[in-house]
Amino acid sequence: MDPKWDEVNGIFDGGRKLQGANDAAARAQELRRQAEAAQASLLDATRRVEDLQKANEDLFRAARAQVDEMIAAAEAVAEETVRSAQKTADDLLQQSRERAQQEMRTAEDSVAAHWARLMADSDRLVQETTARVAALKGTAEQYISVFAAKVQAFLAEGEGFSRRLETLVTNHTDSMEAVARLNAEMRNEILPGLQRLTDSVTEEAAAGVLDLNPAAPSEDAAAADGALRFDLPSSAAERTPGRSAEPSSLRHGEIIVSPVHSFRQASKLAAAFSQISGIKSVKVRTYSNAKAVLDVVTAGQTMKDIDVKLVDGVALDVVEVTDTRLALRIDVKGPRFSPR
Repeated sequence: MDPKWDEVNGIFDGGRKLQGANDAAARAQELRRQAEAAQASLLDATRRVEDLQKANEDLFRAARAQVDEMIAAAEAVAEETVRSAQKTADDLLQQSRERAQQEMRTAEDSVAAHWARLMADSDRLVQETTARVAALKGTAEQYISVFAAKVQAFLAEGEGFSRRLETLVTNHTDSMEAVARLNAEMRNEILPGLQRLTDSVTEEAAAGVLDLNPAAPSEDAAAADGALRFDLPSSAAERTPGRSAEPSSLRHGEIIVSPVHSFRQASKLAAAFSQISGIKSVKVRTYSNAKAVLDVVTAGQTMKDIDVKLVDGVALDVVEVTDTRLALRIDVKGPRFSPR
């Protein structure tokens, strides 16, 4: 290569390097200026921050002062309110105490007056009650004496009344038996006889033997009337042949039982005796003084023939017995009476 060209190239390279150095120096200068500008901006920002901090501190101090003033004012108002409320409460409490004491005194006076009235009324009621009790006691004693006199008079008349009642029951029983016998004779004898007589008259009239419309009485009519006359039996022995004279075989007697405590118990005893074979009927004649008298009708048996052990539900002891009378005593230690 030509050394001249090398020198020229060297000159060009040196120029380029110098130009590069100049450019680098310019860039460095520019960078320095930018750095100084940035530093100035930073200092300005720092000063602004310091100013803001100072302003904030001033605002905080002012706000703190205002808050302290407000707190102090509120505390003063609260203390004043508390003092006023305390005073009002003390006044109200004092007024309430005075009012309560006044009402208590009034209530005590009212209670004392009411108690005095109650005591006066109580004394008056006690006196009136005592007087009424005394009057009632006198009236009761008078009534009891009158009642006792009436009871004594009734007891004195009781025996006579019982005897009259027994006689009445006996007569009533005899009357009922007579009516029963008459009814039996009517059904068994009289009505059949009348029926036979009616049939005979009807048959003779139909056969022309009997003139139902005679002009005048005649001997034939008298004879026919005699032939048609019907004589009824006059006693039980003259009844229809083949019928037994059963009523003539009945026997009457009485059973006396004690102690009997009610008429119902006497009726139960009568029902129990009526269940014994051979006894036709048993009726309570009287009941008084814990004693029952029973009228008994048997089919021919005497009172001695009755076996009291057949009476169901009660233990009986024989006290006295005859052909027409049987006295019994209930054994209270025996079984409880409960007739079927």
